[in-house]
Amino acid sequence: MDVLDATARRRISSRQLSWLERESRAWQESSLIDPAARAAILDRYTAISAERRAITAMTLLAAGMGAVGLLLLIGYNWDQIPRLAKLAIVIGAVAAAFAASAFAYARQRPGVAETLAFFGTLLFGNAIWLVAQVLHIEGRYPDAFLWWGVGALACAWLVRSEWIGALGAAIVLVWVGAEGDFTAHPSPVFVLLWPLAIGVAYSLRSSLMIRVCAPAAALWIFFGGTDNSHTAFWLGGIALVGCGLYGLGRWHEAESRLRRAWESSGLLVLLLAFIPLMFSEIHRGLAAGGVTPLLTAGAVVSAVAAGIAVLRPSRTPADRAVLGTAVAVAVWAVASWSGLFRQTSGFTLSATVLFSVLTLVMAVALIRTALLTDRAMDLGAGVAFALAFLAVRWASIIQNLFWSGLLLLAAAGSLLAVVRLWRGRAHAVAGRAS
Repeated sequence: MDVLDATARRRISSRQLSWLERESRAWQESSLIDPAARAAILDRYTAISAERRAITAMTLLAAGMGAVGLLLLIGYNWDQIPRLAKLAIVIGAVAAAFAASAFAYARQRPGVAETLAFFGTLLFGNAIWLVAQVLHIEGRYPDAFLWWGVGALACAWLVRSEWIGALGAAIVLVWVGAEGDFTAHPSPVFVLLWPLAIGVAYSLRSSLMIRVCAPAAALWIFFGGTDNSHTAFWLGGIALVGCGLYGLGRWHEAESRLRRAWESSGLLVLLLAFIPLMFSEIHRGLAAGGVTPLLTAGAVVSAVAAGIAVLRPSRTPADRAVLGTAVAVAVWAVASWSGLFRQTSGFTLSATVLFSVLTLVMAVALIRTALLTDRAMDLGAGVAFALAFLAVRWASIIQNLFWSGLLLLAAAGSLLAVVRLWRGRAHAVAGRAS
């Protein structure tokens, strides 16, 4: 049996490796695996020592302090430096960082190499702005974030770095905001850039990149609808994007980190969209019609993504709640957009009640899913939906001390009940384990 090279092993913490050694020994003693299989399992992992993490942290700190100090010294004398020297310093710093990174990779120093590549990516972004300043290039400032993001994603894919990939995903998110702020219209380049970032995330198996980059789809719809913020397809489209992101997670294995990343991103978008939709003033300000092709396409694609997720087996209460929410939001958006029901008395109240109920349904479904699957993420998300409902509804009746007090007492009792159920689940799991 071939022994894996040290660089090919998966790095885990010392605590995780100790747990694996104890458990694998128990499996061997119970005749579940033989000694050769246990050795092969342990050979797939290597521990990241606390000393190595501390050294890496200090190296990053020292490199950051040195880079900032160097930039301050250069900035102090910037006006006196000739133009060609400025270009040589800016471009040379980027080249030096990546050359040193390549040398470190060649010497089998992946930690140092990744650190140098990370700072090389930062210097690359800095160079975009400084070169434009030195050469007096006037352009669209969002384009600087665009090319910086493309460079960061390419670097992450080449050096297989999750942290550089997360930086690239964050730059994509900033670019979406900058583009929307600059033009008040979404850029069609997003249709190419966002899948590229997601593709790099899957190449690196990085849940962190997905958590950072997935909400950019909702932000793109947000800026794409600012001119039509008086229509139901604006906030409704954002809510449907949240359902679609959650639905994408259902195409992964139940315990996959990528699935949890998609689900948490979708739930975050859904929660942020539901908060304003629980206010009656939002529905009074909505007008019929006025939908744009972008909002329509975004809503339809997201609804289809959520609908296709129905095909996946073993649905949890949270899965069913999100899929039901997607249907309810789509029906409400079409009804509000058509204008057929806007003249009906009680339409605004019905819409307010609808989204308040949907928020409560999501809270209950997520908490129930947490109790069934033992996932703390679902518990936290369920409590977040419940607190959002509480905050909005409490704000609407805060002037009535009687009902305001009753609502807070009911909420406190509900949270205590959830705590009791969660503790009871933990005790039951411990009893089964023993």
